[in-house]
Amino acid sequence: HAKLVDLAAIRLDGERMRQFVQPLDDRVGDPQQDQHAAMAEMAGRGARSVFTTQDGGEILLVDESYNANPTSMEAALGNLVELDGRRIAVLGDMLELGVEAAEFHTRLKPLTDRIDLVFACGVNMKLLFEALPPERQGKWAPTSEDLIAPVEKELRAGDVVMVKGSLGSRMAPIVDAIKKRFAAKGGSV
Repeated sequence: HAKLVDLAAIRLDGERMRQFVQPLDDRVGDPQQDQHAAMAEMAGRGARSVFTTQDGGEILLVDESYNANPTSMEAALGNLVELDGRRIAVLGDMLELGVEAAEFHTRLKPLTDRIDLVFACGVNMKLLFEALPPERQGKWAPTSEDLIAPVEKELRAGDVVMVKGSLGSRMAPIVDAIKKRFAAKGGSV
């Protein structure tokens, strides 16, 4: 029963997204291009940016830093594994989950089976991080700020990196640091 509720929530989110994007189609010329531009402006809500590395490769950054709950985390991890490249998840705590918070975080483990590297911050994400095999553990840190340097150091051409966590987990500075690093090195968005 819980899975049906989760699927309904994901379907509803998709419908809301279509309701947001459809009016843009009516106002501007090229619907495909304009939808991508609109999505890119939605910082923290699935916006995607492509950066060119100095060696001519690309890194895809998926910014999911605005919000996280068990359903949206499941959907975001599911989307990440469908993308081509070395998959990196940078995950912050899902907040305001009450007494079941630890369980909600550890339940994510099977969803990370096809993710190559996981960075995590926060007390509850530490539980998930410690349950992962060592070869898939990037780094755990108490705060998102402490993950910036290790994440930046790890990135290379061909990577797909998704950053997700509750707004209170402050994951946006990681997204900002990645964007700044690649802009400073001649990368393009």
